[in-house]
Amino acid sequence: MSTNREPSRPLYVPRKGELVRDEQHQCDGVFMGRNGQNLVSLRPEAGGIEWDTPASAIQPLPGEPKLIPVIRAGTPRDATQVRLSGERA
Repeated sequence: MSTNREPSRPLYVPRKGELVRDEQHQCDGVFMGRNGQNLVSLRPEAGGIEWDTPASAIQPLPGEPKLIPVIRAGTPRDATQVRLSGERA
């Protein structure tokens, strides 16, 4: 029995602060680091809340890598920890 599988491409390993393409979410983000074995954390280029995506979903952008200054690694946000104004704890 044969299976027709496409060969898996090697994982792209960006540098911290590199702007990359998140194929799963169809957007670009700044690489902040790994979050476990199979996830990476990205944040918007202009700053903001980080999100996780599979490491296999990130790709380099065309051309030379663009590095965005990363002052310090942030803590990924958890929706259970975020409260809206007027919401009780």
